[in-house]
Amino acid sequence: MAERLIALETAISRHIEDWMANELPQLLSRELDEFAERIRIKAVAHLRSTLLPLISTEIADNLDDDKIS
Repeated sequence: MAERLIALETAISRHIEDWMANELPQLLSRELDEFAERIRIKAVAHLRSTLLPLISTEIADNLDDDKIS
């Protein structure tokens, strides 16, 4: 009985190690890709709401300065 338990423990450990070596990297890769995409989407939205108005104001001010000169 003890030998069977040792063999079972060894087999379970091997399955866990195989899973960690084969499945975990793929899972992490997918999750990191999705995370990067979410950050990109949020960054673009934030850029549009904060940076574009500043750029538009800068352009408008420059054009107004050209009209005055």
